[in-house]
Formats: sequence, structure tokens, C-alpha cells
Amino acid sequence: MGLEIGMSFNCNVKAGENVLIITDPPKLEVGKTFGRIAHELGACVTIILLRDITERSIKPIKEIDNITLAAIRASDMVLLLITEMPEELEFREQIIEEAKRNSKLGCILKEDFAFVKFRTDCKDIVERTKVLTEILTKAKKVIIKTEYDKSHSLEMNLGGWSRTAGSDASLRGKRTFNDQQAGEAFIIPTEGTSNGEICIDLTMSQIGALSEPIILKVRKGKVIEIRGGREAEELKKLLKKGEALSDQRGIPPANNYLIAELGIGTNSKAKILGMAAEDEKILGTVHIALGNNTFLGGSINTPYHIDGVTKRPTLIIDGETIIENGKMKPIEVLRNLFQHNYMDFFKEAQDLSSFSHIRKISEIGKVKRNDQKELLYRLWEDVHEGRKHETRVGDSATAELASKIWKRIPEGYSISIRELAKELEAEDKVKMVLCVMKTYELIDIKRTK
Repeated sequence: MGLEIGMSFNCNVKAGENVLIITDPPKLEVGKTFGRIAHELGACVTIILLRDITERSIKPIKEIDNITLAAIRASDMVLLLITEMPEELEFREQIIEEAKRNSKLGCILKEDFAFVKFRTDCKDIVERTKVLTEILTKAKKVIIKTEYDKSHSLEMNLGGWSRTAGSDASLRGKRTFNDQQAGEAFIIPTEGTSNGEICIDLTMSQIGALSEPIILKVRKGKVIEIRGGREAEELKKLLKKGEALSDQRGIPPANNYLIAELGIGTNSKAKILGMAAEDEKILGTVHIALGNNTFLGGSINTPYHIDGVTKRPTLIIDGETIIENGKMKPIEVLRNLFQHNYMDFFKEAQDLSSFSHIRKISEIGKVKRNDQKELLYRLWEDVHEGRKHETRVGDSATAELASKIWKRIPEGYSISIRELAKELEAEDKVKMVLCVMKTYELIDIKRTK
């Protein structure tokens, strides 16, 4: 029953849809299992078997052949179930570009498959992931500390609405790329802002479960030192290989060492398997990635995307502890964090002149009636799943005042704070609410003395 639930909820398979499964011999039995379940749900299933892969050193697939390309374009869903090779990232990205929805199992062994793949409470994952995705989108600064050594931490800046986060909670909606084991909120940190040290003590992509921690020292968004034992040496060799492949493709070799992603695990049912693509979904874990993030909407292009997972981190976002020693705050608590009240912006508002002019950034603000009040919401889109979200602008009192101001700012024109205050509340209150709206990037303020 778990597989049927997973295919119908996570993959959103519907009767009459065309499901294409692209697999290779090591994953063929897994592909057949998915195919059988999809067929029982009423889908029309096609399986494409790629050439034999018996060793990881075999020459990787570089491009999609015309037959496979035509099959992808004719499908409603594509499941990519192949033995994962970092050199095939471009091949997978080509499939992602063509597919409407795409799922990957990576290196899951078939004997692990039935036991682990859908050990999930889908609604719980979706809700928790949504809340964390919103928090990451709002956030400006993150600090990660690890159980192994709390004297060291990794700090990074986020965009604070200038760069939205992504979620991996199911396969519903507009797709880009996903692991079948759902449960992750992630974001691309602001380039060049990550500094400090982080301990990777659970799993590393292409290496597996770690017998001893790998310490990464980061300066200005780039790993400059790797410490540890045998597995740290394996990572160094892997990155050197990435440098060589990058050089062959005209890509800066240094890109392999750049911090590409910050992710938070949200799946309370996920178990440790020793594979980064699965372990990073475990509730309370944090992972960072090195290298490629183009398939996440970023600009770093390399042959590799290497995830490193830490199992019992402490995660602090804009001064709030979200995870402490691997224990995440309850959804109810997370949901109420960062609900700005305009009074918190009293000091900032003092710097605004009455003659400063306000111009709205159209199409990202929306006034909605809620509990007999009109409130202002900030519209945004999940960078990964393509879902459209509405985030209330501050707490209820702030959002109510913001809605009045929003309705009075003319489309395509600016208005002074003094003019707004004449029609609305006291000028000081208007200034404070405007500061909140600026934080949500709903308005531009042209300051005057």
C-alpha cells in the first residue's frame, strides 16, 4: 500500500497519464516496480532501458538520443531511475528541461527500495517544508553549528526576498528536479558570503556514510581547506577530478569548491541509509552542497553537485534557533516566527523624511479579506516546485495597515509619505509600516532629506 500512496501523492500519477521510466540494468527491477504501480493507477507506462552500467568508471551518457527525447516530450511524467554518476549531470539536466515532472532515485539499492521509499507522512512533510521554505525566503543570515565541534560555525547571508527558496515535498505542480524521498527546504546562499567551518559527519555525495567527520573551512563562499581522515582524502580527489572535467569544458575549476546550496531536512520518517540524496531529507539535518546549482536556479556550473549532511546541527536563522542539536521546533512555533510588527521598526522609521517618495513594485502584492479584515500579502513562487505562495506582510495588525497603504499608492506613480499620512494614520505609524513593506520588497523608497 505504501508504494501506491507514494505514486498517487508524491508523484501525482493519474489515470490516463503517460508515464515514462528511464532506467538501466542495476535499477531495472525498481523501474518495473514503479511501472506496475503506475499501471495499476491507470497510467500508460513506457520503460526505456539504457546501456549496461557495470562500473562507475564507464564512459557516461552525454546527450539524450532522439528516441528517448521524443518519448520524454510525449510523457506526462518522467521517472529517472539510473545509477547515479556525477559525470552525467548534464544528461540529467537535459531530461529535467524536457520533463514536466521528474523524479530520481539515485543510488538506492533495490532491496532498500520497498522498505524506505514512502515511509512518509505526506501532509506533515508538505506543511513543515512550506513553512521552512518561507522562512528561508525571508531570511538574511544563517549560522550553522555542529555537534562535533560547537566552537566552529559556518555563517552565510541569504537574499531576504531577493532570492526565493525551494522545496522538495512531493512531485505535485510544475517540476524541475526531485528525489523520490521527499522532505527538504533549500536555498542558494548569496555568493561569496559564506565564512567559517562546518563539520560534515553523516553522509557525503559520491562517498557515502562517513566513518569520521570531514571539516570544511570556507572563506568568501569557497572551500579553502578540507580536514579529516580517509574520506576527506576521497573528497579531495573527487574535487580534483571535478577540476579536470571543468577545465575540459571551459568552466572555471574553482567552481567545484563554491558553496552552492543550504538545505534543511523535513521528513520525520526518513531513516539513515548512507546516501546523501536520502539522508539529507531526515528531519533536523542540515546539508550544504558544493559545485553545480544551475538545476536549482543558480549560476554555478560544474560537473558535480556534492551534498554533505550533518546529523545533529544547531541552525540559527536571523537570530532565531530553528534547530538545536538536531531537534527542530514544532510547526506551530515555526509558523509564528518572523511575523513582523511595525513597532519593531521604530528606529529605522526615524531615518525617513516626510518628503520621501514611495513607489509600489506591482504584481507582487495582494490585498485579501481575512476574518473581516483586509490584509496585505506578498506573492512569491517556490524556485524549485513552481508553486505560488502568499505570505502575510507582518502580523495581522501590520498587514491590515499595510493593505490600506498599498491601496493608496497609485500604480506606476510615486506618492510622498506626507500625502499618505494625510489620508491614513499618524505619519510615524505610516513610516514604520512602510519599513516593513520595504523588508518584504513590496515598495521602493526614494529617500530625501
